[in-house]
Amino acid sequence: MKHALEQHFERKYARWKAYKNTLPMIGWDEDVSTFMYVGDVNSEGYVQWKAIEKDEVYDFRQIQDDLHFNLNTDIKNYFNSFWFLELTGECKGYSIILEPVVPGIGLGDFLRNLEEYSANHNHQLTHIPIGFEANGSVVVVHNETGKIFVEDHETEKFEEIAKSLEELIDQL
Repeated sequence: MKHALEQHFERKYARWKAYKNTLPMIGWDEDVSTFMYVGDVNSEGYVQWKAIEKDEVYDFRQIQDDLHFNLNTDIKNYFNSFWFLELTGECKGYSIILEPVVPGIGLGDFLRNLEEYSANHNHQLTHIPIGFEANGSVVVVHNETGKIFVEDHETEKFEEIAKSLEELIDQL
């Protein structure tokens, strides 16, 4: 997982360098630790950022105990590899937005999304939300197989878009 994320960020940095001669930029957020930002906020309120290898490991035991399930290892590795503010890209015609891992914020947002998803699915956690598609569909990980799907909540259909979270990240 760490290697797939590292490669994704290297590709992202190269695209931004070619496009704007900067690192990726994002709107400044006072709730984000300043160590995530590179340089100063520009006149439009944007600031450069760079992914940082994590030295803090999230312990998912409490979440698993509270929701009575074991979380897929790929998801744990995803949240324990890097701090980053954005992970987006195209895959099979979908515009994918995966959960960021932001110090003090990321895991709380993931937990809220997980609880909401669970409540909307009769407390069945066969699939775990890991992001969104730009049209509002949910990107989920099948908790047992690790396969990635785009879920259309209205039709209750799942379209497989990758065999694993690593494969999805490689494609973005």
